[in-house]
Amino acid sequence: MPMLRWVVLLSACLSAAIVFVQPCQAQSSPAVKPTTAGASPVLDLPQASLAKLSPTEVKRVNEYIRYWANKLATGDDDSSGATILEARNKLVAAFSLYDSPDYRYNFVRESVAIAAPLVKNRIASKSSSGSLRETNLAIWLSALAGSREVFREEVWIKPALSEMVKSPEDSVRDLGWHGYSRIKLLILAQGQAAADELIALIKDRAAAEKSSVVLGAMMEALNFPLVATGATKEVLAKAQADALETLQSFWPRCCSLTAGGNEEMSGAMRNGVETLQVLAQTPAGRQNPATTLQMVVDAMYCAWLSYDNVAKAEGMLADANGLLMAQCEAALGAMTGRPNQYVLSPLTSTRIESSSQRRIDVGSGVFKWVEGLGSMGVTVPKYKSAGDATAAGGAAKPTSMSAGPKK
Repeated sequence: MPMLRWVVLLSACLSAAIVFVQPCQAQSSPAVKPTTAGASPVLDLPQASLAKLSPTEVKRVNEYIRYWANKLATGDDDSSGATILEARNKLVAAFSLYDSPDYRYNFVRESVAIAAPLVKNRIASKSSSGSLRETNLAIWLSALAGSREVFREEVWIKPALSEMVKSPEDSVRDLGWHGYSRIKLLILAQGQAAADELIALIKDRAAAEKSSVVLGAMMEALNFPLVATGATKEVLAKAQADALETLQSFWPRCCSLTAGGNEEMSGAMRNGVETLQVLAQTPAGRQNPATTLQMVVDAMYCAWLSYDNVAKAEGMLADANGLLMAQCEAALGAMTGRPNQYVLSPLTSTRIESSSQRRIDVGSGVFKWVEGLGSMGVTVPKYKSAGDATAAGGAAKPTSMSAGPKK
């Protein structure tokens, strides 16, 4: 879904803008004012109040957010969507209007209080441009999750994100999980119960998730770093172990989709491989290194099955599988200390002119990895390609393996 990919990219750009846009100069006028009857409100706070907003000023911020959030969710429809985009842009720009932690903290808190019910009740879906409205509402909220001010006594954005990941719209769920990726370390800092709640949510939603792109965002949310400021070692270690177990629970389904030629899943699996490379270095990963190695090998193997099943080793699907195989190979090299290029060399070689020969050479590279890691507990994957009744891609055997690349 190209539109969904564009939405994800736009969300990332908006997040960066929210954090890094320079504040404007101090405003001289002392009020938030709807200038005339029916006119849109204008945020205009006195500079002296920004260190600590008064209840009256917080109310003004709330009124501004409420006005534009309602415009975004329920405003007049137009064929171009200009009203929707204007409302979203007003909300995004308002967050960075003042370089004041207290202003931004209150902006996030009030935004979530207003927007979470809109998402939960799918208010925007009731209009003719509901999908566009819901997506732009999600872009705004997901971008807010990347701000430094989402957390004081609690992670204010969490209630909105928890509703977003339950949305029937793929793009909204995707943006919700990207939001969770941005706040997951803040959640860990809240303690074991909050961390367990996040992992349980991912595991529960993954079981029913049908979108490959959204599953990829969930894989990214499971990527807990080796060091997490604010979280105890015990909380972090358990979150990492639970993340690996959760990823294992839906990895076979993702591998099967990749082997079956699902281009979006081939792209999404790269997030999973990146997560596995990190989790392999955690206490849970080091305790049983064969687990993470096997999962990466399975992904590489399934990408090769799809690649080998394409009429010619070219085009978007072949490119997606080639990128996934290359990433798997790089991950295996980092995880084992064996920086071999069994797969990357034939993938990128300019000397191989025949697409069928390239497929054979790439397949041989995949099986070299499988054989080479046998002493570390890795076994030949059992996945099948689309329309293939055999355990692997065909009858040719590049080595002593039971199956190998097609000729």
